[in-house]
Amino acid sequence: MKRIIFLLLLFVSACSQHNEPLKGPVVLDVFNSSEPGFSFKSIELIPLDTPDEALVGDANQLKVYIDNNKIYIANRNSSSGIHVFTLGGEYINTVGEQGEGPEEFLFIHDLIAHGDTLEVMTNNGTSTHVTGFNINGGFLYKIETDVRAYSFEKVTSGYVFATSYNYPIHDSRVYVTDWSGEVIDSLLPNTTQTTSVVVEDNFVKEGKNIYYREFFKDTVYTINENIATPTYVLDFGEYAIPKEFFTGDDLQSGLAVLNNQKGSAFVQGYFESPQMAYFQFNLQKSDGVTVNELLYNKNIKELSIETIPYIDDSFYKYPLTTVSDNKLVFLVYPYLILNERDDFEQLPLSNPEILNSLHENDNPILLICEIN
Repeated sequence: MKRIIFLLLLFVSACSQHNEPLKGPVVLDVFNSSEPGFSFKSIELIPLDTPDEALVGDANQLKVYIDNNKIYIANRNSSSGIHVFTLGGEYINTVGEQGEGPEEFLFIHDLIAHGDTLEVMTNNGTSTHVTGFNINGGFLYKIETDVRAYSFEKVTSGYVFATSYNYPIHDSRVYVTDWSGEVIDSLLPNTTQTTSVVVEDNFVKEGKNIYYREFFKDTVYTINENIATPTYVLDFGEYAIPKEFFTGDDLQSGLAVLNNQKGSAFVQGYFESPQMAYFQFNLQKSDGVTVNELLYNKNIKELSIETIPYIDDSFYKYPLTTVSDNKLVFLVYPYLILNERDDFEQLPLSNPEILNSLHENDNPILLICEIN
């Protein structure tokens, strides 16, 4: 039977004036201390409504944010705004419009939702705008900051922005601003010489905690106002990204460094709940690429790893968030299920009758997966 896969959709020290926290991070020895595999006890299917005005499009271009019992989905290549759904998949409305007007946004780099407020972040090449709307779609405000950001979140004092490896335009990779967009602090000095920008979702919010991870790094940080605390370090051993990767002028020179070693791995996805921490990384070697998922049980200090061949005709892994101590939320498209329905029916589905109502071009389906 074919293996069913669901693929990722999809964060040092603080700046010089801050001291390194005394408590060190949890170091996870990925390849030497992991138990093989983990499985799901049950999987609930939640199809998203598919009205003509809320077709979300290609998964590679989606930004999905879940907060306050609502799902917010935007396509970065679309002008259709942000589509809002209930956690049960019912379509509510669409918020915001693309355009150059004072109450519009040029495009979407990132979005966040807190309570009844939805905020859209746009990097226009010279500055960054944050446009706020209420949940009904009404315009609230627009602020501007000089930080050229690609991802953001809210903290108590204002916002935290990620700028990627944008040297020498920015000498740090993360900036904290007040509510007006004025920079009040910087974190994670950009000590590399590379000018390559990686556009990604750097921040994950779980409860009151904000976590940060970034491409080509092995560390997940907790962001607490003006301090970035290393929380987890994944020890990839011989597959770790070498320091020489960051000494070149651009990404291509860094990739040339990787070609001279056995393989490479770095954190590409991360979520956390009170009981578990979930990591996703690709391991690239000369004989191919594997998708690797790590699940760390914080109570018993146990690390499990699931390794899957990276193949184009499989179910792709798009983990979105956690919803409880032992549940993960994934996104999958109906056509993938329909193409491999026999295999999909072997999974522990709690509502398999949903399979009979799927259509190939429908909006994605959320999978609420309870871990054994």
